[in-house]
Amino acid sequence: MISLKSFTANPKKQGLLVLITAVLFFSWLQASPALADPDSFYHLKLALLIEEKGVIQNFPWLQATVLKDNFVDHHFLYHVLLIPFVTIFNPVVGGKISQVIFASLAVWLIYWLLRKYRLKGAFFYPFLLFSSTILVSRLSLVKAPALSLAILILALYLVMNKKSSWLFFLSFFYVWTYGGWPMILVLTVLTIAGEGFFLLSDKIGSCRTRAKIIRESITALVKNFLRKENL
Repeated sequence: MISLKSFTANPKKQGLLVLITAVLFFSWLQASPALADPDSFYHLKLALLIEEKGVIQNFPWLQATVLKDNFVDHHFLYHVLLIPFVTIFNPVVGGKISQVIFASLAVWLIYWLLRKYRLKGAFFYPFLLFSSTILVSRLSLVKAPALSLAILILALYLVMNKKSSWLFFLSFFYVWTYGGWPMILVLTVLTIAGEGFFLLSDKIGSCRTRAKIIRESITALVKNFLRKENL
């Protein structure tokens, strides 16, 4: 019998429960034989085409769209990751299985990040995510956003810990995985800016005028951005 005290003191057990709950929850959502978004069929078919023909550089099948003349697979590595799922299983079933994995990974990484920084109640926050219908619906679509969220959480950890080499390789992977890759730049800038505001909080307390507060704030933020590890 596992006591409540031993459970709350064991992050591995908590993380395992978060992961199992996420897998069961997203598996339940994927139980329908239908796909909620028509874009999902595009992603599944492109994964099949890559497996059959190699890298797809032309897309002549949709004559009435810009893809006919100006095609780029801006989710290329996502489609590569889908290949084992769509070839081993029925493509629709395989896509659903992949989405359960990617969505559950994103939820578990949120717990992992909160636990890394020892936030109180870290175990409970991931379960609150399940109450957001917008977030859950996006994570459930057979598309790249769930995988993108997982990558961004890892990027946030790497930026906060100044692990620039790992961030470089993760960014390279992200650019080839999702068309919304500029978000990793936005995330980096916001994280460094937040760090700068935290560092200047003591200086602001000693300022007597609004002009001096603004001047000290701008100076401190610029200096923080120009630090070697932040550049």
